[in-house]
Amino acid sequence: MEDDIPAGGLGALILGGAFPAQHWIHLVGIGSLWAAAALTLVTGWDYLRVGLKHMD
Repeated sequence: MEDDIPAGGLGALILGGAFPAQHWIHLVGIGSLWAAAALTLVTGWDYLRVGLKHMD
């Protein structure tokens, strides 16, 4: 799932460049990339938190 969101976002941004009159496509792409960034931060924080427990 984590790989599908940025791929869909990039696809929407490329498609939005082909259809500049359809502004919503660009917004979907930007929103998808922000969602992917947030998901990456959450999972990265979780990996760090669990990893630090194993260092004790």
